[in-house]
Amino acid sequence: MSAPDDEIPQGGINSTFSGENRGQVAVGTNIRQEQTIGATEPITDDDREEMRRLLEELKARIATEVPEADQAAAQLTVSTLEKEVGKEKPSPSTLQLAINWVKENIPTMATWVGSAMVSPFVRKVVEAAGAVVAKGIGG
Repeated sequence: MSAPDDEIPQGGINSTFSGENRGQVAVGTNIRQEQTIGATEPITDDDREEMRRLLEELKARIATEVPEADQAAAQLTVSTLEKEVGKEKPSPSTLQLAINWVKENIPTMATWVGSAMVSPFVRKVVEAAGAVVAKGIGG
């Protein structure tokens, strides 16, 4: 609940919360806080489609660039990413692990990793999680 600035009594407290509050909040005398948690934009069908296109590119490149011994692990990583794209609330930590696996195990995919990291899909998933893993993805 919020009151206009001119209605806050001297020494009063005014806090505004929007969205889900899962973080720590400190409130005290003469403190005004506003907090918004959650994605600023929902994940759209276009966001998911762009990520699916990136995954199709990844699959094609895995077939030609990844040694036979590493194919199974690479395909498992793609499968994991595909499942996350299909979920209503994808897991940012799962995305982080899978994208980092690609980065560490298929060095020729550096451009793909960059595209995935800045895709609207990954950006919105990270924002929705409070940007907890923003630094970790590809970092």
